[in-house]
Amino acid sequence: MSMLRPAARRCAALTLAGVTVLALAGCGNSRSGGDEGSGDVSGATGAGFVDTSACPAEALASLADGAPIKVGLSLPLSGPLAPVGALVQAGAQAVADRVNDDGGVDGHDIELVARDNGLDPAREISNAQELIGQEEVFLLANEITTSIILAAQQLAADTCTPQVNAITTNLEIGDAESNPWTIVGIAPADAEAVALTEWLAAERPGATIMEIRQDNELGADFSLTFAERAEAQGLTVLEPETVSPVATTYDPQIATLVTSGADAVLAEIQGPACSTFLQGLAQAGWEGITMVSSACNGAKQYFIPIGADGDGVVAPFYTVDPGDPANADDPRLAAYFADMAEYQPQADPYGSNALDGYGGMEWVVAALEQAAASDAGLTRASLMNALWDLELTRDYYLRPEQRVDADAGDPYILDYIELRRYDVEKGGWQDTGVSIEYTRS
Repeated sequence: MSMLRPAARRCAALTLAGVTVLALAGCGNSRSGGDEGSGDVSGATGAGFVDTSACPAEALASLADGAPIKVGLSLPLSGPLAPVGALVQAGAQAVADRVNDDGGVDGHDIELVARDNGLDPAREISNAQELIGQEEVFLLANEITTSIILAAQQLAADTCTPQVNAITTNLEIGDAESNPWTIVGIAPADAEAVALTEWLAAERPGATIMEIRQDNELGADFSLTFAERAEAQGLTVLEPETVSPVATTYDPQIATLVTSGADAVLAEIQGPACSTFLQGLAQAGWEGITMVSSACNGAKQYFIPIGADGDGVVAPFYTVDPGDPANADDPRLAAYFADMAEYQPQADPYGSNALDGYGGMEWVVAALEQAAASDAGLTRASLMNALWDLELTRDYYLRPEQRVDADAGDPYILDYIELRRYDVEKGGWQDTGVSIEYTRS
């Protein structure tokens, strides 16, 4: 039985690798919120955070009347993460279509220009050159994984092209001072590590844990701080097992885990491999505690198809899971489901990655509206400034009221994570009582 008390735990701050993490039991919300309603915007005009002295003239020029706002999407539409990329694109397109039906942003339609990067940094460089050069996109959005984001980052910075909702768990990419033209849309791996190790230490004090990492950026991001976070909680960390991102079986790594004497495992994997790994654990007779990163937290995508093999798995969340049957009539998802049904009926709205793309594009729209209302008008520079000083509400997040304030050293649009445990009998996620908030120190 869990030893956690959801409403009566300490308010402690832990600082490592530039992130301060606060355990939330009445600690309060560090962000001020906007008004209720998805995508609502309030606050300052967002002027002045980015240095525009070296920007080309076109980055400072207002968008011509009636010209479309071109949004570059370079996504893995082939390869191991193709299902993820397709859902992200569908979610983003649903928002763009809805906004265009409502008259656009300040009279400008949103036009998505998509390219397939196959999760290959070399292709991402080519895509970024085409999107920023020939296509003259206003921004890049929803790029997935660290190496892909880094591949386009220098060109984006050199041309003063906003790189928005970068989907990465890397800490350094989220540093506004070092990377002012790139803004991250999800939690860093370090914040997830704090939540997971705190929960495990309460569930199984002194436990021994093994990490199974994909040999990619996700695994690398966890490797930077997970062991230190775990040891600070009195846990013993075994030598990690690594596996190729394109592996079709995890049998060798699982065999090592089962014979290691570990009490728990953390799977730092993503995409369809999530289900493969969990099925492999069950077939090997694993009886220990299983935890996964937020990249594997989709009930419809990864858990419902494998039935009892996913029972008891613990994962971090920052949004309501659209694939959890318990959330089918959740009012927080009503607008999302309606938009997906109307504008992207061929896409699966229950895939959590569709909500990622949808949420990222709503963030973009909120910033575009704020930029358009600023003294500078709608320019690439004013958009980036708006992104760094923005309040909005997105109802489908566990903490809907969100604030970015780069001047105050708080560059994360999300600052809150909850841990949930999958219950196959109930067919969805159950609260563990653990939640954390984090800010950059």
